[in-house]
Amino acid sequence: MKSYRYPGPRPFPENYRALFFGREKEVAELHRLVRREPWVVLYGKSGLGKSSLLNAGLAPRLAVNDAMSPVFIRFGAWTPDRSDAPLDIAADVLDAPPTNWLEELVPGDRSLWRVLKDRQLARLDTGPVLLVFDQFEELFTFHFSAVEAFAKSLAEVFYTNIPERYRVAIENTSLLDEARLRLLHESLAIRVVTAIRTDRMALMHQLKPFLPSTLDVCYELRPLARAAAEEAVLNPAFDSSAFRTPRFDYEDAALDALLDFLSAGNSQDIESFQLQILCEHLEKNTVELDGRTRITASDLADPEGILENYYIGKINEIEDPEARLAARHLIEEGLIFEEEERRLSLFEGQIQHVWGVGIDLLAQLEDTHLLRREPSLRGGYTYELSHDTLVAPVLKAKHSRLDQETQEEAARLTRLREAELSAAKAEAAREKQRRQRAAFLAWAAGVAAILALTAAVIAWEKTEAAKQAEEVARTAQQKAETAQKTAEENLFALQQEKARALEDQADEFYRYHEYDSAIYEYEQALKLLPPEAKEPRERLTGKLESCQSKLKKTK
Repeated sequence: MKSYRYPGPRPFPENYRALFFGREKEVAELHRLVRREPWVVLYGKSGLGKSSLLNAGLAPRLAVNDAMSPVFIRFGAWTPDRSDAPLDIAADVLDAPPTNWLEELVPGDRSLWRVLKDRQLARLDTGPVLLVFDQFEELFTFHFSAVEAFAKSLAEVFYTNIPERYRVAIENTSLLDEARLRLLHESLAIRVVTAIRTDRMALMHQLKPFLPSTLDVCYELRPLARAAAEEAVLNPAFDSSAFRTPRFDYEDAALDALLDFLSAGNSQDIESFQLQILCEHLEKNTVELDGRTRITASDLADPEGILENYYIGKINEIEDPEARLAARHLIEEGLIFEEEERRLSLFEGQIQHVWGVGIDLLAQLEDTHLLRREPSLRGGYTYELSHDTLVAPVLKAKHSRLDQETQEEAARLTRLREAELSAAKAEAAREKQRRQRAAFLAWAAGVAAILALTAAVIAWEKTEAAKQAEEVARTAQQKAETAQKTAEENLFALQQEKARALEDQADEFYRYHEYDSAIYEYEQALKLLPPEAKEPRERLTGKLESCQSKLKKTK
């Protein structure tokens, strides 16, 4: 199936290299560094496009201009159920047919030097091997001993022509002829590129005892300048290749409106996450659905609305209504601190235990790029909203949902009260009929009393029955009033129940030392409780003050 011109917020894969615009300068600079330096650290804020730069920028450039063979390696974050280690993972990715005489020299060796030597002897690569470690921060989620073993093995490749264990084996064997000795002494040619988040750069110092030049050459990836962003918008639209949409164009006013929004009126550089969401929306809706080949300014009259619709659209892709609502609660209430309009991170276990969102649903949210998964230094992963861009649209969607839920709850309570009042009125009407019938009988008995004393007694009894009927009617009215009061009490109880649920969530955050999230949940719970709920309010106030004290101590 033909592809779209814009990949959206996901990283550019290598097959999108022809559409990777706006980063030509960065690709050229990184390429020069990789050709010249043995180790290059590519760093930048999360979401700026480091993976795209490697996949769709550097790798194709190497394929055209160099004989260098890039090998991409991802460790993934450590979890308690994993038995592999970074060294095993890298060796498995680099795997080559084993060389028999090397195996005879040092049996069972799975070092990086050995697998790279096997590749060299098998002539799998026509030039230097470029080891590309994307999301390198995942390495440091493993135990330090595993990190150390990987660093030592890589250092052996960099700094040792022939490891000592092979030298000892050579001295104790007569298996090697002159040709094999020459092959053994042939140097390994490798380069390394590691891509890592800016806020995790300090972790690289763990490697310096073994790899002293680790941080000698660093390249920072920054957001797009306006001119580069313009290329990333226009060039895919102008491309005449076969895509799912025809070639199209942007009016000057539309392009200016788009770039002004992305740059906040030229006050900041542009992040590709927003750009790709907006361009993807324009291609699919204006060009593909409406059949127009010219984007106008009116198509960009509400870019924030486009971002909100992106969020709601991805949420609505979740088919199960309960899972969809659970995902919204997690994102809108658990992953955003509304008072400061900033993202929060939650551990995988917290999300499952507190919010009821399982692994499969988390994977779906990650696949739609609403959430981003980051390796935790404690092992496993934390999750957060994929980009700051989505905070405002998500909060707007949250308020719309809460308004709708409030209206639905009010409508439900109204229907309940109306049903109870209707039942009370029907009961009162029946009592009235009985009272009227009793009154008629009493009148008839009174007439009969004129005829006989016995009839008078009967009339008296009927009169008493009428009084009882009136009492029943009054009782029915009181029931109706009680029903209304009960409905109001039910609403009060619902508020208390929601407050208790928020308190439980805050307690969970407190146990995980997520004090800012706990403070937010305690405050929301207090807002739900009326002044007369003294004991719960005192309890919550105490917890809030304790949490605030804890937060101050951590700062």
